[in-house]
Amino acid sequence: MLSTPMKPAVGSIIGPILLLALACPSVLAQEEPVTEVEIEGEAKLLGKVADGTPPPPAPPRPMPEVKILSSSVRQEGGRTITMNRVAPPDLPPLPPPPEPPGEEELEALRQSPEYQAFLAEAQEHARKTRIAFVSATVYDHEKTRLWWWVPGDREQNIEARSFRAWSNVDFFHLGGFGSYEYDGIQYMLIMGIGGTTTEQLREWQRRAAEHGVEFELPVSPDLPADSLSYVVTEGDPGDAEGMAVMDGLHALYGKEKDRLAAAYVAREQAREAREAYLKANPPKPKDTVIHFWRRPREAGNGQEGGAR
Repeated sequence: MLSTPMKPAVGSIIGPILLLALACPSVLAQEEPVTEVEIEGEAKLLGKVADGTPPPPAPPRPMPEVKILSSSVRQEGGRTITMNRVAPPDLPPLPPPPEPPGEEELEALRQSPEYQAFLAEAQEHARKTRIAFVSATVYDHEKTRLWWWVPGDREQNIEARSFRAWSNVDFFHLGGFGSYEYDGIQYMLIMGIGGTTTEQLREWQRRAAEHGVEFELPVSPDLPADSLSYVVTEGDPGDAEGMAVMDGLHALYGKEKDRLAAAYVAREQAREAREAYLKANPPKPKDTVIHFWRRPREAGNGQEGGAR
Protein backbone atom coordinates (compact mmCIF):
# COMPACT_ATOMS: atom_id res chain seq x y z
CA MET A 1 0.00 0.00 0.00
CA LEU A 2 1.33 3.39 -0.90
CA SER A 3 1.49 5.55 2.19
CA THR A 4 1.44 9.26 1.44
CA PRO A 5 0.59 12.15 3.79
CA MET A 6 -2.55 13.91 2.63
CA LYS A 7 -2.75 17.70 2.34
CA PRO A 8 -5.73 19.83 3.31
CA ALA A 9 -7.83 20.87 0.33
CA VAL A 10 -9.32 24.23 -0.46
CA GLY A 11 -12.42 25.53 -2.24
CA SER A 12 -15.48 23.74 -3.59
CA ILE A 13 -17.62 23.79 -6.74
CA ILE A 14 -20.77 22.00 -7.85
CA GLY A 15 -20.61 20.01 -11.06
CA PRO A 16 -23.51 19.06 -13.32
CA ILE A 17 -22.66 15.38 -12.99
CA LEU A 18 -23.29 15.56 -9.24
CA LEU A 19 -26.62 17.31 -9.75
CA LEU A 20 -27.75 14.44 -11.96
CA ALA A 21 -26.65 11.96 -9.31
CA LEU A 22 -28.63 13.78 -6.63
CA ALA A 23 -31.76 13.27 -8.70
CA CYS A 24 -31.29 9.51 -8.29
CA PRO A 25 -31.05 8.71 -4.55
CA SER A 26 -30.20 5.06 -5.10
CA VAL A 27 -27.03 6.06 -6.95
CA LEU A 28 -25.67 7.70 -3.80
CA ALA A 29 -26.27 4.76 -1.47
CA GLN A 30 -23.30 2.72 -0.29
CA GLU A 31 -22.75 -0.57 -2.16
CA GLU A 32 -21.63 -3.87 -0.64
CA PRO A 33 -19.21 -5.55 -0.44
CA VAL A 34 -16.20 -3.25 -0.30
CA THR A 35 -12.62 -4.18 -1.04
CA GLU A 36 -9.56 -2.06 -0.28
CA VAL A 37 -7.04 -2.21 -3.10
CA GLU A 38 -3.28 -2.23 -2.71
CA ILE A 39 -1.58 0.21 -5.07
CA GLU A 40 1.63 -0.94 -6.71
CA GLY A 41 3.58 -0.04 -9.82
CA GLU A 42 5.26 3.01 -11.32
CA ALA A 43 3.36 5.95 -12.80
CA LYS A 44 4.38 9.14 -14.56
CA LEU A 45 2.75 12.14 -16.16
CA LEU A 46 2.85 12.54 -19.92
CA GLY A 47 2.86 16.07 -21.20
CA LYS A 48 2.18 19.30 -19.34
CA VAL A 49 -0.18 20.02 -16.45
CA ALA A 50 -2.46 23.02 -16.96
CA ASP A 51 -1.90 25.71 -14.33
CA GLY A 52 -4.25 28.39 -15.62
CA THR A 53 -1.65 30.10 -17.81
CA PRO A 54 -3.44 31.17 -21.01
CA PRO A 55 -2.01 29.95 -24.31
CA PRO A 56 -0.09 32.46 -26.40
CA PRO A 57 -2.27 34.42 -28.82
CA ALA A 58 -2.41 33.20 -32.38
CA PRO A 59 -0.23 35.23 -34.75
CA PRO A 60 -2.19 37.68 -36.91
CA ARG A 61 -3.09 36.42 -40.35
CA PRO A 62 -1.60 38.46 -43.20
CA MET A 63 -4.30 40.18 -45.22
CA PRO A 64 -3.82 41.17 -48.89
CA GLU A 65 -4.53 44.68 -50.03
CA VAL A 66 -7.95 45.01 -51.60
CA LYS A 67 -9.82 47.51 -53.76
CA ILE A 68 -13.36 48.08 -52.47
CA LEU A 69 -15.97 48.23 -55.26
CA SER A 70 -19.09 48.58 -53.13
CA SER A 71 -19.98 48.45 -49.46
CA SER A 72 -23.01 47.91 -47.22
CA VAL A 73 -23.29 48.37 -43.44
CA ARG A 74 -25.82 47.07 -40.94
CA GLN A 75 -26.20 46.96 -37.17
CA GLU A 76 -26.74 43.60 -35.51
CA GLY A 77 -26.39 42.47 -31.87
CA GLY A 78 -24.75 45.73 -30.79
CA ARG A 79 -22.07 45.59 -33.45
CA THR A 80 -21.50 46.91 -36.95
CA ILE A 81 -21.19 44.42 -39.81
CA THR A 82 -19.60 45.79 -42.97
CA MET A 83 -19.83 43.83 -46.24
CA ASN A 84 -17.31 44.93 -48.86
CA ARG A 85 -17.40 43.71 -52.43
CA VAL A 86 -13.81 43.93 -53.62
CA ALA A 87 -11.81 43.34 -56.76
CA PRO A 88 -10.22 39.88 -56.81
CA PRO A 89 -7.00 40.24 -54.79
CA ASP A 90 -3.68 38.92 -55.92
CA LEU A 91 -3.61 35.56 -54.14
CA PRO A 92 -1.47 32.53 -54.96
CA PRO A 93 -3.38 29.84 -56.85
CA LEU A 94 -4.75 26.92 -54.87
CA PRO A 95 -2.65 23.77 -55.30
CA PRO A 96 -4.27 21.00 -57.35
CA PRO A 97 -5.45 17.93 -55.44
CA PRO A 98 -2.90 15.10 -55.40
CA GLU A 99 -3.42 12.23 -57.79
CA PRO A 100 -4.52 9.03 -56.03
CA PRO A 101 -1.85 6.32 -56.16
CA GLY A 102 -2.39 3.31 -58.40
CA GLU A 103 -2.72 -0.26 -57.14
CA GLU A 104 0.86 -1.16 -58.06
CA GLU A 105 2.17 1.89 -56.23
CA LEU A 106 0.07 1.05 -53.18
CA GLU A 107 1.32 -2.54 -53.12
CA ALA A 108 4.92 -1.38 -53.39
CA LEU A 109 4.29 0.98 -50.48
CA ARG A 110 2.78 -1.83 -48.38
CA GLN A 111 5.83 -4.03 -48.98
CA SER A 112 8.40 -1.30 -48.31
CA PRO A 113 10.58 -1.70 -45.17
CA GLU A 114 9.65 1.82 -44.04
CA TYR A 115 5.92 1.01 -44.09
CA GLN A 116 6.40 -2.35 -42.36
CA ALA A 117 8.43 -0.67 -39.61
CA PHE A 118 5.76 2.04 -39.22
CA LEU A 119 3.00 -0.59 -39.04
CA ALA A 120 4.87 -2.64 -36.43
CA GLU A 121 5.48 0.47 -34.32
CA ALA A 122 1.81 1.51 -34.58
CA GLN A 123 0.63 -1.96 -33.53
CA GLU A 124 3.01 -2.01 -30.58
CA HIS A 125 1.84 1.47 -29.54
CA ALA A 126 -1.79 0.36 -29.78
CA ARG A 127 -1.08 -2.60 -27.48
CA LYS A 128 0.39 -0.21 -24.92
CA THR A 129 -2.35 2.44 -25.11
CA ARG A 130 -5.67 2.57 -23.23
CA ILE A 131 -8.43 5.11 -22.71
CA ALA A 132 -9.40 5.82 -19.09
CA PHE A 133 -13.06 6.87 -18.85
CA VAL A 134 -13.56 8.26 -15.33
CA SER A 135 -16.37 10.11 -13.54
CA ALA A 136 -15.54 11.69 -10.17
CA THR A 137 -17.60 13.47 -7.50
CA VAL A 138 -15.51 15.17 -4.82
CA TYR A 139 -16.93 15.67 -1.31
CA ASP A 140 -15.51 18.38 0.96
CA HIS A 141 -12.19 18.18 -0.93
CA GLU A 142 -11.46 15.17 1.29
CA LYS A 143 -12.77 12.12 -0.58
CA THR A 144 -14.03 11.23 -4.03
CA ARG A 145 -16.68 8.86 -5.31
CA LEU A 146 -15.49 7.27 -8.54
CA TRP A 147 -16.95 5.45 -11.50
CA TRP A 148 -14.84 4.19 -14.37
CA TRP A 149 -15.43 2.03 -17.40
CA VAL A 150 -13.21 -0.40 -19.31
CA PRO A 151 -14.22 -1.19 -22.90
CA GLY A 152 -14.53 -4.76 -24.09
CA ASP A 153 -12.85 -6.59 -26.96
CA ARG A 154 -15.05 -8.35 -29.50
CA GLU A 155 -12.18 -10.30 -31.04
CA GLN A 156 -11.26 -11.79 -27.66
CA ASN A 157 -14.91 -12.03 -26.55
CA ILE A 158 -14.33 -9.73 -23.57
CA GLU A 159 -17.28 -7.65 -22.37
CA ALA A 160 -17.07 -4.05 -21.15
CA ARG A 161 -16.91 -3.64 -17.36
CA SER A 162 -17.72 -0.79 -14.99
CA PHE A 163 -16.38 -0.12 -11.50
CA ARG A 164 -17.23 2.12 -8.55
CA ALA A 165 -15.04 3.11 -5.64
CA TRP A 166 -14.39 5.66 -2.92
CA SER A 167 -10.99 7.34 -2.63
CA ASN A 168 -9.40 9.60 -0.05
CA VAL A 169 -7.78 11.61 -2.87
CA ASP A 170 -9.16 14.98 -3.94
CA PHE A 171 -9.61 14.23 -7.66
CA PHE A 172 -9.79 17.92 -8.51
CA HIS A 173 -6.01 17.71 -8.24
CA LEU A 174 -5.96 15.03 -10.93
CA GLY A 175 -7.31 17.41 -13.56
CA GLY A 176 -5.29 19.54 -15.92
CA PHE A 177 -3.58 16.78 -17.88
CA GLY A 178 -4.69 14.39 -20.59
CA SER A 179 -2.46 11.33 -20.33
CA TYR A 180 -0.31 9.33 -17.96
CA GLU A 181 1.67 6.11 -17.97
CA TYR A 182 1.38 3.23 -15.54
CA ASP A 183 3.40 0.01 -15.66
CA GLY A 184 4.35 0.58 -19.29
CA ILE A 185 0.78 1.34 -20.47
CA GLN A 186 -0.17 4.84 -21.67
CA TYR A 187 -3.63 6.04 -20.63
CA MET A 188 -5.56 8.86 -22.29
CA LEU A 189 -7.64 10.33 -19.47
CA ILE A 190 -11.22 11.41 -20.20
CA MET A 191 -12.69 12.55 -16.88
CA GLY A 192 -15.88 14.33 -15.89
CA ILE A 193 -15.66 15.87 -12.42
CA GLY A 194 -17.85 17.82 -10.01
CA GLY A 195 -17.90 18.50 -6.30
CA THR A 196 -19.93 19.57 -3.29
CA THR A 197 -19.80 19.84 0.51
CA THR A 198 -21.61 18.05 3.30
CA GLU A 199 -23.36 21.29 4.21
CA GLN A 200 -24.67 21.68 0.69
CA LEU A 201 -25.90 18.09 0.60
CA ARG A 202 -27.77 18.50 3.87
CA GLU A 203 -29.35 21.72 2.61
CA TRP A 204 -30.50 19.99 -0.57
CA GLN A 205 -31.81 17.10 1.49
CA ARG A 206 -33.80 19.53 3.67
CA ARG A 207 -35.26 21.31 0.65
CA ALA A 208 -36.15 18.01 -1.01
CA ALA A 209 -37.94 16.87 2.16
CA GLU A 210 -40.03 20.05 2.08
CA HIS A 211 -41.35 18.92 -1.31
CA GLY A 212 -41.90 15.33 -0.23
CA VAL A 213 -38.78 14.03 -2.02
CA GLU A 214 -36.40 11.79 -0.14
CA PHE A 215 -32.85 10.86 -1.01
CA GLU A 216 -30.00 9.35 0.97
CA LEU A 217 -26.82 11.23 1.67
CA PRO A 218 -23.75 9.49 0.25
CA VAL A 219 -22.07 7.17 2.75
CA SER A 220 -18.48 6.16 2.10
CA PRO A 221 -16.59 3.22 3.58
CA ASP A 222 -13.92 3.95 6.17
CA LEU A 223 -10.92 5.54 4.49
CA PRO A 224 -7.57 6.26 6.15
CA ALA A 225 -6.81 9.92 6.70
CA ASP A 226 -3.01 9.67 6.51
CA SER A 227 -2.32 7.31 3.59
CA LEU A 228 -3.24 7.00 -0.07
CA SER A 229 -6.12 4.58 -0.51
CA TYR A 230 -9.25 3.68 -2.44
CA VAL A 231 -11.97 1.11 -1.80
CA VAL A 232 -13.85 -0.72 -4.56
CA THR A 233 -17.60 -0.89 -3.99
CA GLU A 234 -18.70 -2.28 -7.36
CA GLY A 235 -16.88 -4.40 -9.92
CA ASP A 236 -14.33 -7.17 -9.69
CA PRO A 237 -11.25 -6.03 -7.71
CA GLY A 238 -9.41 -8.98 -9.26
CA ASP A 239 -9.80 -7.49 -12.74
CA ALA A 240 -6.20 -6.43 -13.41
CA GLU A 241 -7.03 -4.24 -16.42
CA GLY A 242 -9.83 -2.47 -14.59
CA MET A 243 -7.83 -1.87 -11.41
CA ALA A 244 -4.83 -0.63 -13.37
CA VAL A 245 -6.78 2.48 -14.43
CA MET A 246 -7.36 3.58 -10.85
CA ASP A 247 -4.09 2.18 -9.49
CA GLY A 248 -2.27 4.35 -12.02
CA LEU A 249 -4.09 7.53 -11.03
CA HIS A 250 -3.46 6.94 -7.33
CA ALA A 251 0.19 6.02 -7.89
CA LEU A 252 0.54 9.15 -10.01
CA TYR A 253 -0.98 11.27 -7.23
CA GLY A 254 1.37 9.72 -4.68
CA LYS A 255 4.34 10.67 -6.86
CA GLU A 256 3.20 14.11 -8.10
CA LYS A 257 0.80 15.30 -5.37
CA ASP A 258 2.64 18.57 -4.66
CA ARG A 259 2.86 19.50 -8.33
CA LEU A 260 -0.75 18.51 -9.04
CA ALA A 261 -2.11 20.35 -5.99
CA ALA A 262 -0.16 23.51 -6.86
CA ALA A 263 -1.41 23.38 -10.47
CA TYR A 264 -5.02 23.02 -9.27
CA VAL A 265 -4.70 26.02 -6.95
CA ALA A 266 -3.16 28.03 -9.80
CA ARG A 267 -6.02 27.03 -12.15
CA GLU A 268 -8.61 28.09 -9.58
CA GLN A 269 -6.87 31.41 -8.99
CA ALA A 270 -6.69 32.05 -12.73
CA ARG A 271 -10.37 31.14 -13.14
CA GLU A 272 -11.45 33.45 -10.30
CA ALA A 273 -9.30 36.28 -11.67
CA ARG A 274 -10.77 35.80 -15.13
CA GLU A 275 -14.34 35.80 -13.77
CA ALA A 276 -13.65 38.96 -11.77
CA TYR A 277 -12.13 40.67 -14.82
CA LEU A 278 -15.10 39.76 -17.04
CA LYS A 279 -17.52 40.96 -14.39
CA ALA A 280 -15.75 44.31 -14.19
CA ASN A 281 -15.14 44.48 -17.95
CA PRO A 282 -18.03 42.77 -19.77
CA PRO A 283 -16.97 41.85 -23.30
CA LYS A 284 -18.45 44.06 -26.00
CA PRO A 285 -19.42 42.82 -29.45
CA LYS A 286 -16.68 43.51 -31.97
CA ASP A 287 -17.35 45.13 -35.31
CA THR A 288 -16.94 42.78 -38.28
CA VAL A 289 -15.66 43.51 -41.78
CA ILE A 290 -16.18 40.92 -44.53
CA HIS A 291 -14.51 41.15 -47.94
CA PHE A 292 -15.95 39.08 -50.77
CA TRP A 293 -15.36 38.86 -54.50
CA ARG A 294 -16.29 36.84 -57.54
CA ARG A 295 -13.59 34.61 -58.88
CA PRO A 296 -13.55 34.03 -62.66
CA ARG A 297 -14.65 30.64 -63.90
CA GLU A 298 -11.66 28.36 -63.87
CA ALA A 299 -10.91 26.25 -66.89
CA GLY A 300 -11.04 22.52 -66.39
CA ASN A 301 -13.23 22.29 -63.32
CA GLY A 302 -16.22 24.47 -64.18
CA GLN A 303 -16.33 26.04 -60.72
CA GLU A 304 -16.75 29.67 -59.80
CA GLY A 305 -15.17 31.30 -56.79
CA GLY A 306 -16.82 33.11 -53.92
CA ALA A 307 -14.75 34.37 -51.03
CA ARG A 308 -11.47 33.44 -49.41
